[in-house]
Amino acid sequence: MPRPYPFPAEAGIEPCLTELLNDPLMHKLLARDGLKVVDVIDVVRAWQKKRLPAMVAVAA
Repeated sequence: MPRPYPFPAEAGIEPCLTELLNDPLMHKLLARDGLKVVDVIDVVRAWQKKRLPAMVAVAA
């Protein structure tokens, strides 16, 4: 269930990526820059693929 907008005004509380990517204003900002939600998702997945295995190895 999405949190009410605007997001809570508590320090250190940030909206999750899913909430941001579902925000119509974010869609307009991405479109202004010639991007789509899928472009952001692709970058996040590429970062996860590159970084998460190394992070898990350090934690083990």
